[in-house]
Amino acid sequence: MKKTAILLTILSILPPLGALDYGFSLAPWSFTGGVTPGIYAGGGFNLGFAPRWEAEVFAVAEVTPAPGDTVLAGVQFGFSLLGDRIPTYFNALIDLGYLHGIQGLNPGGTEEGGAGLTRSNYILLRLSPLAIGNPYFRMRDRIFSVGLLYRIEDRSVSWVWNWVIFNRYR
Repeated sequence: MKKTAILLTILSILPPLGALDYGFSLAPWSFTGGVTPGIYAGGGFNLGFAPRWEAEVFAVAEVTPAPGDTVLAGVQFGFSLLGDRIPTYFNALIDLGYLHGIQGLNPGGTEEGGAGLTRSNYILLRLSPLAIGNPYFRMRDRIFSVGLLYRIEDRSVSWVWNWVIFNRYR
């Protein structure tokens, strides 16, 4: 009974599903450390659930030099710094997220010759200083995003950046 009451309370607070905006993202990723060097590509599903807030579930995979050897999956929450997501056409965003990475999926991809899987956990803090567009226009491009990637296992910090993140909305 208690779980039902909690669920009904949460559902009554959330806006109707038709009022939410959702879309897909696609982006190249680059890392300075903490992750195997290479070129990465990522894609995700994002959901705007409040005027300034959005959430995204995404995956990032190594493209070169060993395709699919390193894969990261994550979730992040973003906040629009310069105003509501709609109607603000030029905006800046800050994201806070969690990533879980697995390395060694491609047997010939690791330098150790497929020595096994390595798992890592990361916290991501990213700033997108220029976001052009919004869900009303069904597109938004985030340009020159840069962030910090904190690897939990060895408490190391490295940089991550995306020169562009394409968002397309329904």
